[in-house]
Amino acid sequence: MKSKFLSAIVKSLFLSTFFSLAAGSIQASGHLPSSWEVQGTNYAQIIDSDVTEIDDGLIRIQNQNAVVFTFTKNRDDFPSELSGDCFEIQLMKITDQAPYSTDGFCYAVDIEGDHITFTYHGNGLEGGTWTTGNGTGKYEGMSGSGTTSFEAPLHEGFIVSFEGKQTLE
Repeated sequence: MKSKFLSAIVKSLFLSTFFSLAAGSIQASGHLPSSWEVQGTNYAQIIDSDVTEIDDGLIRIQNQNAVVFTFTKNRDDFPSELSGDCFEIQLMKITDQAPYSTDGFCYAVDIEGDHITFTYHGNGLEGGTWTTGNGTGKYEGMSGSGTTSFEAPLHEGFIVSFEGKQTLE
C-alpha cells in the first residue's frame, strides 16, 4: 500500500515538474500571453461625410476617414505603420467648435496583409478611449485598450495621438 502511495506521489511530482518546465519553455518562446505598451499618432483625412440636422441646432455627422497609424512604441516584431478606414458617428451642436460625442470603428491593415479592428469613443476635444476588437495573422488573439488625445486639425482631417496596452494570447 505504501509503495503505491509513494509511486503516485513521485509520479505526480514528476508530471507537475515536467509541465511546469514545458509551460516555461512555451512562455519563453512567446506562445503564452504577452503584453506591451503602444503609443503613436494617427493622421486622418475625411473622405466621405454626411451631415444631418436632427433637431434645432443639433447635427449628426457620419464620416468615413482614411487613416495612417504611426507607432512610436510597439513590439519590435510588428510594423510601425498601419493603413486603415474608420467609420464614425458624431453628435454636435452647431454653435460648438467640435463634436461632443464620437463613436467609431476602424479596420486597419499592415504591409504584410494582416488586419486588426478596434472601436473608439471620443468626448469632443477632451480625448477618448479605444479598444482592440479582432485581428488576423500576427494580430489574431490580440486585445487591448487605451486613450486618445486630439492633437490638431488638418485640412479636411485631424491628428490624434494614442497610447495604451496590447495583449496577445
